[in-house]
Amino acid sequence: MKLVIACLGVSLLLASALFAATETPRLATANGSIASVDSGASSFVVRVIDPKGEGKDMTFVVADDSKIVRGGSSIGLVDLKQGDKVSVTFQSKDGRNMVVNVGVESKM
Repeated sequence: MKLVIACLGVSLLLASALFAATETPRLATANGSIASVDSGASSFVVRVIDPKGEGKDMTFVVADDSKIVRGGSSIGLVDLKQGDKVSVTFQSKDGRNMVVNVGVESKM
């Protein structure tokens, strides 16, 4: 009986570790301006300035369920232009930054 209980406890520990390993990747946010757009690859590059004032280019991949919004209206990847200021919410999956949503600053 004690052996069965011990085996059951070990099984529960292994199951919880397996469940933790399959969690959804965490969301992250990057703010910057569009450096380039590649419609063929469904991606764009954002120039992000860190707190030290140094720039870094980050590439983001747009999926079918990604949302891109400007002024409250949905727009397409082709509507992004170099220099647009954006806030990108993304998840890192398989070594790529997958877009969840993009907020584009409206130009007045």
